[in-house]
Parts: sequence; C-alpha cells; structure tokens
Amino acid sequence: MLLAYAAHEFRLARRVPGGGTEREHLEAAARMTGQIMPELESPFVPDWLMYLWTWFGELRAGVNSTMGHAPIGWSDLAAWASLTGRSPTPWEVSVLRSLDRVLREQAGSKT
Repeated sequence: MLLAYAAHEFRLARRVPGGGTEREHLEAAARMTGQIMPELESPFVPDWLMYLWTWFGELRAGVNSTMGHAPIGWSDLAAWASLTGRSPTPWEVSVLRSLDRVLREQAGSKT
C-alpha cells in the first residue's frame, strides 16, 4: 500500500518537458476541462502507515546528494535516528529502504 502510494507520488513529482511536474500538468488539464483526472487519484494508505511517509521525507531531506538520488545509507539512517530521537524497528527500516528504492526507480537513478 505505502509503496504503491510512494510510486504514484514520485511519478507525479517528475519534471516533464516544457517545465513543471506531471502533477501540475494534470491539475491544469483538470481545471481547463472541468474533469476529474483519474491519474491524480492516489492509492489508499491507512493512516497508521503515514508516519513512515513522514519519516522518509525527514530522512531524504538529510541525504547529501548532488546529482540524482543517492541511496540512503546505513550511516544516513543512523544519523537521522539519532538526531530525531527515533528508534525504528527492523521492519520500519526495511520499509524506509524500500521507499528509497521506489524513489530511485521512479527517478531513473542508476545508483
């Protein structure tokens, strides 16, 4: 569920030729046509999982990446956990790393 949501959000955030993001183009089309764009509908994620999406955003914000999306490393995870006072379980770490993989797949990163 969360990985499908993430893939959808990352796809919509991609830049498209001519400027803007896929989301911005779809929203503009919806405004112009007055129609609901099904591509904007996000997959359902239960509320109890959304904290991991927030954690992922915090974690990615601290990753030093000058070109593309560098993978989140163990040291990145450890530093984030230490600095935020979080104690992720092994399952949560696995989900965070899976979200990172989905981000890099959607972005076309080779790293």
